[in-house]
Amino acid sequence: MCKIAHMAHLIASGRWRSQIRRKELGEHEGVFDTEPEADAWYRKKLAELTGKKAKEAGNGKKLSVVIDEYFETAPFLRKAEGTKRREKSAAHAILNCLVNGSWRPRKWADQLIDLIDAADINNYIAQRMSELTVRGKPVSDDSVRLEVRFLSPIFKHAVRLRYRTTNPALARVSGLDMPRPLPREGRISETQELKLIAAARNHVTRTKRSNACLYPWLKFVLTAACRPGEAAKIELSWVKLEQNVVDIPRRGSKKRNPRRILLTDELAELVAAQYERAKHAKSPYLFYSLNRKTGKLQPYQYSSAWRAIRTIAGVTSEAHGMRREGISRLFERTSLTDGQIALLVGDLNPMSLEPYKNLRAGELRVQMEAFRQAEKVRTDRIEADYVKATLQRLGIRANQLPPDLNQWLDGGAKPTSDDFLELPQSGSDA
Repeated sequence: MCKIAHMAHLIASGRWRSQIRRKELGEHEGVFDTEPEADAWYRKKLAELTGKKAKEAGNGKKLSVVIDEYFETAPFLRKAEGTKRREKSAAHAILNCLVNGSWRPRKWADQLIDLIDAADINNYIAQRMSELTVRGKPVSDDSVRLEVRFLSPIFKHAVRLRYRTTNPALARVSGLDMPRPLPREGRISETQELKLIAAARNHVTRTKRSNACLYPWLKFVLTAACRPGEAAKIELSWVKLEQNVVDIPRRGSKKRNPRRILLTDELAELVAAQYERAKHAKSPYLFYSLNRKTGKLQPYQYSSAWRAIRTIAGVTSEAHGMRREGISRLFERTSLTDGQIALLVGDLNPMSLEPYKNLRAGELRVQMEAFRQAEKVRTDRIEADYVKATLQRLGIRANQLPPDLNQWLDGGAKPTSDDFLELPQSGSDA
């Protein structure tokens, strides 16, 4: 399909013309008194034409059908299990709404995928924000954002199979009214860090069902400033103790790019001890958990333990806050370049570290002070030249002026007293 040439636009008569020009649908137009009438006609006519065309072709795809198709595609099947569960949960919310305690299909579940646009998605966002969860609580902004984000691969799949030509779920392109994310500016102080470490030790020793991986995982994330999820999935084969590094391959990185984590001597000792524990437990992962349903070892599940220790330590951020704190300290306390920090923490583009650059403003204090001092000297000289010219115009001689004022006019420091403002009268010998 080709792009739409025109929608509603104002014509010379003051009315609004709406046009549909598509190779497979033909050319159609109408003239209306108001823009809303023209837009309404456009949407109705396009739905009619597209529906007729899809019915003739025998391949009209509804939103619900395309979502089911997507769950069978290779891109979905390659995703992590947690991501799959989250996307299926998002699909359920997108296709169904909770009414009087029971789930009912949404209207757009049976709508043709080619007819859905940004306006439909914005309507879904507005409706979803007013709904309640099964527990009677308002649906969170994060949930709505994840659900709308899930729509993007759905439309991408539809574009790839030529069910439609564009992806309306791209927020920046379509201008979606996305809920604002939670603030992510919370810092973790050194005191809170010590409390986290102490709480992790106590959690392991005092709780019978606790996982001993909590403490080494916590120390690893705090020291290496890596993503908590990436640390939890480190496999033993990635650990190179003889080189004091952990090499994360493409499949283990969030950005799908290989990266190397450097281990300090202290962290290398901790990793070596954890490596032996994992090896003894026959775990393929450095930090691991036991799946109580299957009885198999899996990457470390840290969410509940993190919530417990962060409450004790008075930390409000999620686990990813440890990574942000580590990056913040690299900016504040080292002279590493942006590119070097990006390499250390596994960011592909130094531009992604833009939010941290303000932390280096303090390094510019010396230059700023020097600039201000130079500006002050320059302003004093301009003022002295102006005063000298004024005195000459008034006919006031140098021997009539205070000594410190004369020194200033000759290039010395500006007098600290304002007595020189009381100048003698023109021509007087006072």
